[in-house]
Amino acid sequence: MQLYLVTSDCQNQTRHFSCILPGLEVCFDVLNRIRSQGDQLLHIDLIDEENRRLSLPVDAFDGVSFAATLQGLEQEWNAVLAQPLRTSSAQKLEGGIWYRQQLHGYEKRIVDLELLINRIQRMRQQASDSSHTHDTRFQSSIGAILACYESQLNKMHAIRSRLLAGYQSV
Repeated sequence: MQLYLVTSDCQNQTRHFSCILPGLEVCFDVLNRIRSQGDQLLHIDLIDEENRRLSLPVDAFDGVSFAATLQGLEQEWNAVLAQPLRTSSAQKLEGGIWYRQQLHGYEKRIVDLELLINRIQRMRQQASDSSHTHDTRFQSSIGAILACYESQLNKMHAIRSRLLAGYQSV
């Protein structure tokens, strides 16, 4: 990050400075130190890593360091993040209800799909048993439909297993 600034010292001499700084916090600290020494900030520009120019308001820097405040905020944030997530019994109850509803829905869909697959298999068998229906296109079409439904059934079983694991963890 590049910092470009124009200052005026206590003898009203205008000075132009530029430097490369590792981060925004350091930049703010430098600007506040200049201000705390009695110099006026007349103009401040920052150029970030993507070559974007940002003009900062000179009134935002009053000579008081941001470092301590930013460190305090960072410590508070880290302390909050380090705490384990607490769930209330109401949240657990709501989660349990949601899981049960989802499980019930998937179990119903699984049963319906299993019945449909069984019905199609019986129809295919009946068609195969009848002497006048030996159409290979018909048999392969039915086989493709069955494969699709069986794939869906496997996915539903996998989702149901994940829901069951989630329900048991609540």
